[in-house]
Amino acid sequence: MTESDLKLEQLKQKLSNLRRSAWKPIVREGDGALTSNFLFENNITVTGDKLGGWPEWVQYPEYPDCPTCHQPMKPFVFQIDSEDNLPYMWGDVGVGYLIQCSNHKEQLAFLWQCG
Repeated sequence: MTESDLKLEQLKQKLSNLRRSAWKPIVREGDGALTSNFLFENNITVTGDKLGGWPEWVQYPEYPDCPTCHQPMKPFVFQIDSEDNLPYMWGDVGVGYLIQCSNHKEQLAFLWQCG
């Protein structure tokens, strides 16, 4: 094996460690507030009308308590951005959110935030 072959093998090994399967998650789904706060603080979420995923909070993560179990209601169901697909303004650059209790599927909460 030549020196250049050895360098190529070393490079292949280093690159193989960069495959997505080798990546360690920063936060995991189910970490709740930790995940929401991380996404919010690092501005990783997407604006606009959205079904599922993580909400783009205008102000801060806000999960109302379920009236049945009194736990924070998750998961996020959808968000409606001001004047995107629905001709309604939720205040100054506002967004409306629908959230559901994961334990009591019949319990939903609607809230909105604006800038």
